[in-house]
Amino acid sequence: MKDRNLQTRHLPWEALPEVTDAERDRYVVVAIDDSEFALAAIEEMVESEGHVFYSAQDSEMALQLIAKTNPDVVLMDVVMPERNGFEL
Repeated sequence: MKDRNLQTRHLPWEALPEVTDAERDRYVVVAIDDSEFALAAIEEMVESEGHVFYSAQDSEMALQLIAKTNPDVVLMDVVMPERNGFEL
């Protein structure tokens, strides 16, 4: 399993993950939440169904991650510091 959890790292654009062709055969899911517990629970559910999972804990990383991975599904916490889920 690759490290898909980007919640504690701020990576430059070039270092963000690329979705491979093999991964495009499955759903790509991005979860944004400031709670590590919530992200861990979502990750377990998503990956147990065979989907590709990425996560971010802040809005800045979330926007970059969404732009880079072009996910099929985005799961977002509404109440977060900085920008809330509606603003994002």
